[in-house]
Amino acid sequence: MTTTILITRIFSILFLTVGIAGLINKNYYQTLMKDMFKNKAVTFLLGMTTLITSFLIVTYHNIWEKSWITIITVFGWLGLVKGVMILVFPNALEKLTKPIFKKLMCVIPYTATILGLVFGYLGFF
Repeated sequence: MTTTILITRIFSILFLTVGIAGLINKNYYQTLMKDMFKNKAVTFLLGMTTLITSFLIVTYHNIWEKSWITIITVFGWLGLVKGVMILVFPNALEKLTKPIFKKLMCVIPYTATILGLVFGYLGFF
């Protein structure tokens, strides 16, 4: 199995799970998003986890070509930036994301589910 297929399958399972969970437990995840930055240890762990996983994607899958494979690389780089932002500027990132999440909470579960289905198709079929 290639690295591309492995990452695509992981993204599929991750996005499908988060998307469906967000659709089923909408209030729970709205509260989760509000509380995410309240606990500094959770914020730190989120930043470290995001940074490490994104660094691995960028290191082992930094492929820039005219195909869907580039989407994985873009997600890796965006995650790397996000991980650094969470660790270096947690307060600024919280102020920036709060108004955005309030507006997008109704769209995020659907988007995650669609991405999960697309990555599932690309990774498993």
